[in-house]
Amino acid sequence: MKDDSKYRAFAASLHVVRDKILLLLEQNQPLKIAAQMPKTWYESKQRIAKVAEELMLCPDVDKFVESLKTDLSIALVLVELMTETDDMFLIQMIQNAFENSPSASEILPGQAFAMFLIEICKQPFLRLSAD
Repeated sequence: MKDDSKYRAFAASLHVVRDKILLLLEQNQPLKIAAQMPKTWYESKQRIAKVAEELMLCPDVDKFVESLKTDLSIALVLVELMTETDDMFLIQMIQNAFENSPSASEILPGQAFAMFLIEICKQPFLRLSAD
């Protein structure tokens, strides 16, 4: 694995993004959001890939979270990915994202989260609560 301190910073940045998304969800009505959740992993994966692409193009986390207001159901999916999946799987996805990230000395939290989402999208199947 690359530098351990860089890995810890990378992983911590994912939690910064997750916490901002959680705050967004708390300010809205999750029960109404849940009704709009993707029905299958394939549908979730398509939407997550689009989010990752947008985040790579505009890695500003605050702007990214603001953009999620138009699709709060995907915001809920993103939080579920980091809270409802198996811990070992989550750790593996974070490590994979870190290993596949650019070797730049500083990667922005938005870019780190996008790399994590890209790793998640490589999975042929993942069970979310909507499945």
